[in-house]
Amino acid sequence: MITQAEFVRTQVSKKGQLSWLLGAGTSVSAGMPTATELIWDLKKRYYCSEENREFLGNDIQLSPIKAKIQSYMESKGFPQEWDDSEYSFYFGLLFGDDYGKQRDYLREVLSTESISISSGQKALAGLIETGYLRCIFTTNFDEVVETSFARVAKKAITTFHLEGSSAAVDELNNEKFPFYVKLHGDFRYKSLMNLEEDLKEANKNLGQCFKNSSNRFGLFVVGYSGRDDSVMSLIDETLEGDNPFPHGLYWATLKGHQPPQKVQDILEKANSLGVETKIVEIVDFVALTTALWKQLPNRPTDLDDAIFEYSRQQVHLPLPCPGKSLPIIRFNAFKILDMPSHAYKVHLNNKIDWKKVNDLNRRNRGRMIAFIDDDLYAWGKITDLENIFGSEAEFQGSQLDCRVETLLQKGALKGALEEALAFGLATNTSLNLKYRRKSKYLVLPIPSEQGCYPELEKATGGGIVSGYNSNILVRGFNTELEEWNEYPLSWAEAVQVGISTLGGFILLTVRPDIWISPPKEREKGRNLIDSRVGNRKNDVLDKIFSAWSNYLFDSGEDEVMTFSAFAEADEYGKANFVVSTKTVYSKRI
Repeated sequence: MITQAEFVRTQVSKKGQLSWLLGAGTSVSAGMPTATELIWDLKKRYYCSEENREFLGNDIQLSPIKAKIQSYMESKGFPQEWDDSEYSFYFGLLFGDDYGKQRDYLREVLSTESISISSGQKALAGLIETGYLRCIFTTNFDEVVETSFARVAKKAITTFHLEGSSAAVDELNNEKFPFYVKLHGDFRYKSLMNLEEDLKEANKNLGQCFKNSSNRFGLFVVGYSGRDDSVMSLIDETLEGDNPFPHGLYWATLKGHQPPQKVQDILEKANSLGVETKIVEIVDFVALTTALWKQLPNRPTDLDDAIFEYSRQQVHLPLPCPGKSLPIIRFNAFKILDMPSHAYKVHLNNKIDWKKVNDLNRRNRGRMIAFIDDDLYAWGKITDLENIFGSEAEFQGSQLDCRVETLLQKGALKGALEEALAFGLATNTSLNLKYRRKSKYLVLPIPSEQGCYPELEKATGGGIVSGYNSNILVRGFNTELEEWNEYPLSWAEAVQVGISTLGGFILLTVRPDIWISPPKEREKGRNLIDSRVGNRKNDVLDKIFSAWSNYLFDSGEDEVMTFSAFAEADEYGKANFVVSTKTVYSKRI
């Protein structure tokens, strides 16, 4: 197994030696669904039509709903979750062999209008245009590659698919590069291969192209799980040939993940036949392609500009001297005088990726905060950490580098520090810690009686500062009753807290806001939010900020406040902060 950096270093000078096979994972950053997400969408559609039910928006992401649907499917004798036959089975269940309906469905979920081209997709286009990538195969139906190539190269890329596949063999033999093949078809045309019987026919003309390419070049597989047998059988048939993958067979997997067993088996077979095989641990597709592009020597400037969408201009912007004139400007920030300098480094037998770490953090909020910064680190009581990570985990006290320049470069560390800071503040107050996307909020209890928070009530114009609005109803899923109910929208005064760097200092930022629960219904509470914050000018905001300052720092009588995310933990698990209780000010330059 090699890292993404090792792969880039060894391959950047080997122009045109590897063909690439792109799976659905390579289109995720462009807003396209993965194969697993398509399977769940098909399951949902079937379940709702059979049971006359309705699920809204992203409800299918809720674990109770997924469990209910999967249980229903298995009661019907349908494949178990993660079975390799799920994809073709559910396409066949909903559409049969009606390719018109298949195309309509794929046109809906893979709409070109929904494509959001990322820098990674554009970097791939740049690699194709420079000739670094000459042969590209994909199992995808979408137009992500075509769209990104047109944007970067300012021209169209020739695409071969099931219709006109006979010409593909001639083009490859005549070395007409770039050579881009959609192995399963293009939803804009008549021929598609979604069903198991269809996929068995894949290794005809296009399959022959794949094998011919694999006998001339190496192969790098990225974003593809190997769930359907059609492509895996093509790789297997190539290995039975005289010159399989002369420049190696490389398979990308997300950091911390092992590829499926059938992939490991095919790599083991290739290795036994003398083929160089490597599993490549990547951060994600965007990080891989942009890293490869940036290391490419003599990159064309016009392509570089198109990929990163900037115009080049040399500038020199010296920082001004500190201000000395009035007026004095108050910032919604407090200087952090000391940051956590220690944490536990966690050693596990098996590697763990950031998705698993995020899941552990969600399930153990209040007990642990973990993050990956090359290695795995965590804060919390050692007994809690041992219970969470298991008896085989080893914990080693380690120092952290939390300087300004470090935080500017390491987003994972900064995010973990923000989590620890917010949790420490919530623990030391009566405020509730809430999350909206990656942001952290400290929220007043709901509901609150008038008079509980006099300073904030006065600053905001009187009245309660949290409660329910029975005029706005929202739907929620009751897991006990397994049904949907309507509830009044709840709201509360809140502050969004975070960490920023400015002028060489690390700051705790505090931004007053209105919390809406549930967060996904925030748009329904837009009028309520506007009615409370619409008239908040500088003088009002100053009073509101002072009130919050007193709540956060116990009236601010001490100039410095020391607190921890986990006060009962030892030195390495505490996550200690020292914060000035006086707000940051600036004078006019």
